[in-house]
Formats: sequence, C-alpha cells, structure tokens
Amino acid sequence: MKSKIINLIKNFTYILTANLISLLIATLIVLIVPKLIGVEDYGYWQVYLFYVSYVVFMHFGWSDGIYLRYGGKQYKELDKRLFFFSILYTYLFSGNNGYDYFNYGSAFSC
Repeated sequence: MKSKIINLIKNFTYILTANLISLLIATLIVLIVPKLIGVEDYGYWQVYLFYVSYVVFMHFGWSDGIYLRYGGKQYKELDKRLFFFSILYTYLFSGNNGYDYFNYGSAFSC
C-alpha cells in the first residue's frame, strides 16, 4: 500500500513538472516570438499552426485500417505496391507535402 502511494506521488510529480515546462515554453513563445519575427508574421504562424493541427484528421483512419488489416502478417506476405500507394495517398492528402511552404513561404522569410 505504501509503495502505491509513493508511486502515485511520483507520477503526480511527473505530470506537474511536464505541465509546468509546457506552460513555460508556451509563455516564452507567446512573449518572445512576436518580438523576433514581427506581429504580422506571428499571425501567419498562428494561422498555420491552427490549420496544421487539423492535419491529423485528414487521413480519415487510413493508416489505422492498414494496421488492423495487415498487422499480424509477415513482411514477405505484404503487397509492396499496395503499401506504396497507401503511403503516397497519406503523403499527398494529409498536408505533409510542403504545399504551405511553397505557397506561403514568403510570409515567413526574413
């Protein structure tokens, strides 16, 4: 029983420390980054982060379905061509293809 309480306190300390570090980093970003890059570019940065935060929904469970269907198979049994197109689909439609950089990169240039 005593080890459970010690373990609980230790885990609570980890959570509290992680949250405080996260709060400190977020505060520094909010206060310092606008001074370094300017308010307008910081606004573009925030809009970019807003849209990128929704990228995780753009795969529509594709990779999860692949894992569920082929998770127990050996590497030799997998259809490499199918996985190539699955990875290509994920790359093209999940927003990880650099589209934002090439179209909006000038807003972040110094």
